[in-house]
Amino acid sequence: MPTFAISLGLSKSFVLFYLILFVSSVSILFVSDIAGWIKLVLMLLSVVYMVSIFYQQSRFLVLHYDGAAWFFETRQDKIAIQMDGSSVITPWLLVLRFKRPGIFFLGTLVLFKDFSHRDSYRRCVVALKHGRSKSLNPSAFL
Repeated sequence: MPTFAISLGLSKSFVLFYLILFVSSVSILFVSDIAGWIKLVLMLLSVVYMVSIFYQQSRFLVLHYDGAAWFFETRQDKIAIQMDGSSVITPWLLVLRFKRPGIFFLGTLVLFKDFSHRDSYRRCVVALKHGRSKSLNPSAFL
């Protein structure tokens, strides 16, 4: 499998999906029959959650695959990752689940088809399907 790097970014579909989700949740809170201060706290928590989702999504700039290992490039460094078997691959959406060294919880990156050029999306899908069994040395993640 050849090496490649794909620039990551926020797609229009991603922004639209999460804005609809946010507006829907705030609307439900607004019309619900609970105390006003509880509504306010829940709405603020919704805002904090949305900001954290967009921050996490924009933190990774480039996804690298060298034929044997996966890496994310951030503004500061390159992070080796191990793709998890619970990643979801569809023709329209990728939900990448990955393990980072020294971190217990799995990370998640949601990529809609329009996050990059059409060819980049296709190459990423092919690499994920064929590179699933290839991972870094498991002892690096203990």
